[in-house]
Amino acid sequence: MTAVFHSVSEWLPQTENWIYNQIRFLPDHIVPHILCEKTINKDQFLLPNIHSLSELAKTRIWLDKGFRKLGLRNHLAFSVREMKKYRAQVLHSHFGNMAWQDIGAVKHLDIPHLVTYYGYDVNYLPKQDGRWEKRYHQLFQSVDRVLCEGPYMAKSIQALGCPPEKTIVQHLGVAVKDIVFKLREWHPSQTLRVLIAASFLEKKGIPYAIEALGRIKHDVLLEITIIGGARQTRNASQEKQKINT
Repeated sequence: MTAVFHSVSEWLPQTENWIYNQIRFLPDHIVPHILCEKTINKDQFLLPNIHSLSELAKTRIWLDKGFRKLGLRNHLAFSVREMKKYRAQVLHSHFGNMAWQDIGAVKHLDIPHLVTYYGYDVNYLPKQDGRWEKRYHQLFQSVDRVLCEGPYMAKSIQALGCPPEKTIVQHLGVAVKDIVFKLREWHPSQTLRVLIAASFLEKKGIPYAIEALGRIKHDVLLEITIIGGARQTRNASQEKQKINT
């Protein structure tokens, strides 16, 4: 059996359910462990072996995070302890910024290190904060493999300095059996009900969808339902305001 640790900041936001699917469908010979700072939505994404810093005494949490905030180390000592305790054989960091924080922990254990990039950490983070270009160069030198969901993202990661031989395209799977198909028919005399479900982020294009539907509102009986939410960031709040107006 192979003990593989998966490093995330939180386990697990609803908008990152694809990480849950990646882990729960791993082969039987792999024993997955989750490393995180805190847990949310555990009732929806319950897996065995979830190791959360938030379960420790508050003084230990403050001390561990304090060392990292002061720049004395990037990783959490908690992560090293848990991986040693359960004899980790591989560390898989999810998101590039998490992988950079995990570099020191991997050096303590001398185990293979994988990272999966998802988009935010490729096209947004380095542009918002120039420090990440240098940090990614450090990461690309030390990490064993860099996974991503498509060839375009692979090229974008390579443009940030990742050697092509370390880059692997691994498409995100969808648990199609969990999605019940129901054939729906619509007649022009009926109300056209449209559901838009997504995070309130600019890249989701919700205002454009609303604008497009608005062009047919005089010709079609229309009912639009929007389900989503905004993160506690300025950009997300602005996008939410744009959707509401």
